[in-house]
Amino acid sequence: MAPTHSGLWWRYALRHPFLAVFVILTVFAPMIGVVGRGVQSTDRRFQREGVPVEATVTGKSRFLFKRNWTNKVTYHYRAGDRDLEGSGTIPDAPWARLAVGDPLPVKYLPGDPQDSRPAVVSDETLSRMGFLVIGIAAALTALGLLGVALSVLGVSRRVRLLRTSETALAVIDDVIRQHGVIVYRYADADGGEHEGRLLAPRGIGEAREPGDTLLVVVDPKHPARHEVDLFGVRAGG
Repeated sequence: MAPTHSGLWWRYALRHPFLAVFVILTVFAPMIGVVGRGVQSTDRRFQREGVPVEATVTGKSRFLFKRNWTNKVTYHYRAGDRDLEGSGTIPDAPWARLAVGDPLPVKYLPGDPQDSRPAVVSDETLSRMGFLVIGIAAALTALGLLGVALSVLGVSRRVRLLRTSETALAVIDDVIRQHGVIVYRYADADGGEHEGRLLAPRGIGEAREPGDTLLVVVDPKHPARHEVDLFGVRAGG
């Protein structure tokens, strides 16, 4: 039994090599933007409200994160009448110069004195980093939406071709089983020969041999454009 139009569309959509990737990109890229907005919001709070104090370095460490070394410092500082501990990451150059016991400029938020950060990087630099993250998220979202739109258009064209164009029999020349690829050729209405390759779904490629036939649907205006009728849409005629 041939699938319905919507069922056929979804079968081809699931076989599309990039549609799922673009959908995932469209869903998750805005989350990166949310992170960037959060970074910007925190940066603005430190710019407006941050109280500068001199802390004392209590420790240094480095760790590998996503193939890059990250420099961490821990420090002790005083906020009003409270002695507090904090930590943060800083660039390579100031990290290399620091030693335990050295002074370190930090800022803390007066409403939450335990929230602090080293002040060795300018607020403007941190703000630019937030804008960069948001820009990357926007670009990825746009790429994802464009990819989804083009993929949906491509799937719809394939389904329309299957439903409306002329049929022809293709002869299988080779079956590359290790890759699941079927190589075939067919003749258009004017007698011109065309070759095609099909990455066959599981079960279809294994059952075919050279010399077997496939039903293909050919665009009469552009005979090289065709689809193999995998799901028996035009098997009846």
